[in-house]
Amino acid sequence: MKSKHLPFFLTVTAIFFIIISPNMFSDGMFMDGLIYSVISRNLAQGLGSFWQLFFSETLFAHFHEHPPLMFGIQSLFFKIFGDSILTERFYSLANFLITGWIIVEIWKTITPKTIKHIGWLPLFFWVIIPLVAWAAPNNMLEGSMMIFTSLATLFIIKSYQSKQYINLILSGSFVFLAFLTKGFVGLFPLSLPFWIFLIKPEIKIKRFFTDTIILNISVIISLTIVILLFSESKNSLLAYINEQVINSINNTKTVSTRFFIILRLLKELLPIGVLVGLALVFLRKKKAENINYDWVIILTLLGLSGVAPIMISLKQSGFYILPTFPIFSIAFALIIAPKLQTIITNIEISNLKFRIFKTVSIILFICSITIMAYAGTKVGRNKDMISDVKNIINILPANSTISIEQQLGSNWSLYGYLYRIGHISVDAKNLNLEYYLTKKETTDDKLNNYEKLPLNLKEYNLYKKK
Repeated sequence: MKSKHLPFFLTVTAIFFIIISPNMFSDGMFMDGLIYSVISRNLAQGLGSFWQLFFSETLFAHFHEHPPLMFGIQSLFFKIFGDSILTERFYSLANFLITGWIIVEIWKTITPKTIKHIGWLPLFFWVIIPLVAWAAPNNMLEGSMMIFTSLATLFIIKSYQSKQYINLILSGSFVFLAFLTKGFVGLFPLSLPFWIFLIKPEIKIKRFFTDTIILNISVIISLTIVILLFSESKNSLLAYINEQVINSINNTKTVSTRFFIILRLLKELLPIGVLVGLALVFLRKKKAENINYDWVIILTLLGLSGVAPIMISLKQSGFYILPTFPIFSIAFALIIAPKLQTIITNIEISNLKFRIFKTVSIILFICSITIMAYAGTKVGRNKDMISDVKNIINILPANSTISIEQQLGSNWSLYGYLYRIGHISVDAKNLNLEYYLTKKETTDDKLNNYEKLPLNLKEYNLYKKK
């Protein structure tokens, strides 16, 4: 890396750390990520298996909501680093740091020598996307899948430069790993050869068909090998397709319009769009080499290939499109990189202003790590719930199951914290167990058979049978 660009990389990294610091190492976590961490920790402790994942005795005793790869990888982190709240956070952060490296590698692969070293620009665009900062601490499946889809994209691009077949086989393998992490939404890199063929006139139709066949065969062979080697894999993946994919398309509705995901994409990319627009205005008089719009269009179409299929179902959430953001960030960066390079070229390393910037970037980087570490001493999301759970588990027998009032039956975060922190299962159907957990304001005839335990709880009351 040229020393002229090092301060920019340090500054971008510092910005990322500062943005994610409020929630990076705090106890609170988004509900989905919390459930995933419980399942991964359970797997590390021998509860369930890779193809038969386990959440708790009363909820998801056989978890087939997603394919198992992310849980298997994260369970290794728990085996290595132990049962700490930091383990899943380090795992989640590692996903984003690795993806950042892949973004730079893709950038260096598709750009000419003149702008090859501005890899910090797509990184900057990526880290300021609001969902990226939100997802980094929250242990989302998409964070793991993002690595595999980004690697698949990288090796497809590399296949047009050298070692065509090897790179395509590697890419197909990474696409399969993306599928084994989050399912069919991980297949979108398979569309890349088509977009390259469509936009680049020098790519002939024979090359397009060859690449497409090799990619798809690589995915199919990978799947076949797994099914042949692991007898449980077929039933596990079929259960995922039936319970999650088909059920989501036919029965599950979380949004009112199929265009929700497109609107969310535009909202998330708005900060980048504004910056690119401002840069084009202020740098309009700067002479620069021509922008490579071929790759801008190709990568934009590839990103949309990862978004559009989600519209099939009315079960949508913004974080579903997280793996497409590295692609969009590179596409946007290509638009202004040539003009920006004209400014950077004229920077003298010995210049006092640049030396001050370099010093500030180092200080900012060190401070960002300090800020993130300090933030780890705080509790973020669900502060009162976590406090109550920690008090509750001190009273309950280890590995016990408690009754929970029906109003709390869909509070999945409560399920998650009780099992994540104390291996406590909850049952909203059997309301006659020894311990009974209710909301503070609950008054119920069933409570006549229980006595309230003198705990200093903020959101709940815990009762024990008389």
